[in-house]
Amino acid sequence: MKSILIVSNDGLARGLMTYAALKKKLAKSAARLKVAGLLVNKGTRPDPLALKALKAKGLAAAGFRVQPVSRDLLDEADTLIALSPENYNYLNHTYGKLPARSRVLNVPAIIVRKLENYQKSLDQIGRSLDE
Repeated sequence: MKSILIVSNDGLARGLMTYAALKKKLAKSAARLKVAGLLVNKGTRPDPLALKALKAKGLAAAGFRVQPVSRDLLDEADTLIALSPENYNYLNHTYGKLPARSRVLNVPAIIVRKLENYQKSLDQIGRSLDE
């Protein structure tokens, strides 16, 4: 079974939205999606504004779970999707060998917490996944 690892800063906003968008796009696929964050704190919850942006687009995040990125997760993945060049560079410098199939979506971190910024990021994620 194909395994896709999505990596972002904490996995709770852009990672979550990428997970939901890709899950819908690959609905008929047997691909397994995993989300990892570079900085994941125990007990953190998905970003409420990311959940609102998903709901507005009719996307669901059922089955979503984020975990800290690790060498094991990278080794298990057939494909890596890094949300930004910074995420990819961190992984490359920290872990070295990355999955041969790697993509950078080039979606910047959301700095200003406004719903419209999450919606813009979700739109950008959708366009990037369609390329």
